[in-house]
Amino acid sequence: MQDPADHKAAFADAQLRAQRLLAEVVGRLESGMSERDVRDLALEQGEAQGVVAWFRPPVVRIGAPPAVQWSDRPRAGVHLEPGAVIELELAPATQAAFGDAGLSLAFGVEPGSADEPGIVRESRELCRAVCGFASRWKCVGELFVFAEAWATNHRARLGGSHSVGFSALSPAQAWGGQWPRGAWAASLLRRNQVQYFNPRRMHGIYALRPRLVRDGQGAAFAELVYVTPEDKEILGRASLEQVGTPLVQAV
Repeated sequence: MQDPADHKAAFADAQLRAQRLLAEVVGRLESGMSERDVRDLALEQGEAQGVVAWFRPPVVRIGAPPAVQWSDRPRAGVHLEPGAVIELELAPATQAAFGDAGLSLAFGVEPGSADEPGIVRESRELCRAVCGFASRWKCVGELFVFAEAWATNHRARLGGSHSVGFSALSPAQAWGGQWPRGAWAASLLRRNQVQYFNPRRMHGIYALRPRLVRDGQGAAFAELVYVTPEDKEILGRASLEQVGTPLVQAV
């Protein structure tokens, strides 16, 4: 097994890049944009910021759909309007790592305000809770059990395929040496997924993105967490309170 400490700096750098890109895209959203328009905006801004490859193409969902697929494609006929919930997840890759930054927001509504939809507020709280729960003392599968219990206690459920997270694999762990798509393919294996009762102790870098579904709506936030027997860190974040916010750390 590779030592995740060897890859921590590369993934931390990639995550900061992903968070900056996400903040840039959010700042350029306009009423009337379709999911395809937002996806194209993310690709354009990524190219402008030097992104040459993607671990996974940008994910854009408008309207808080409850059911999603891992390979869902942006729709041209669904448009962004004031108050509509938009879910974004960006995973740009460098030569050595990738980032995975995601958030949900109600367009034109101040995050954390009284007007913010409950599905957005609670999905943020779920992501914070799961990131906070992760530690060297936990098995990977315990994150799934915790997330599922959290959702049930809030009269909701986890939704969508791959709805909790996965191991963030290095170039050396990618299938067939293909980077970054080989790492994406390997992340689909059950042993690398968080939403199963995997009994292995947490050790490595994980993309955590629990998706909450309630009353016909769904939303999610995404973060990278580094866990070893000696250390734990939410990459790109100075504290747990910053999880689920568009705040970008300085280098």
